[in-house]
Amino acid sequence: MNIKTVAVIGAGIMGRGIAHVSALAGFDTVLNDISDDLLQDAMTRIRRDLQKGVEQGKITNASMHSALERLALDTSLEHSGAGADLVIEAVPERIDLKLDVFARLDRACPPHAILASNTSALSITEISSATKRPQRFIGMHQRDRWSP
Repeated sequence: MNIKTVAVIGAGIMGRGIAHVSALAGFDTVLNDISDDLLQDAMTRIRRDLQKGVEQGKITNASMHSALERLALDTSLEHSGAGADLVIEAVPERIDLKLDVFARLDRACPPHAILASNTSALSITEISSATKRPQRFIGMHQRDRWSP
């Protein structure tokens, strides 16, 4: 599968870090959260972190600008997932929230999209049950990765 567009759901510490790395790696990236204020705060922090990388000689100024051009912000979960090849969820560690997010993503994302959770404490098997595509669902930190 050729991944071109990554959607990151949740603009907190983990989500904005994942979006930062995704955009820097060359993927078109959509960072999603429930409010423009949260997204603007995340973008400010991403810009600051990228600038720090330039100052430390870890990335070039051109790489920073390219990454920022590849990074979009969106408050619509359905819109964010609609064009994604890979969706990485990084919302708070609440099972009810994660189940709701993945049920909505399952309906909004194209059939080929891979859904991933950044959970560190909750069961990937339980979270994947909110979708009709458990074979295209992965846990990024999980001990109990679901396997068909």
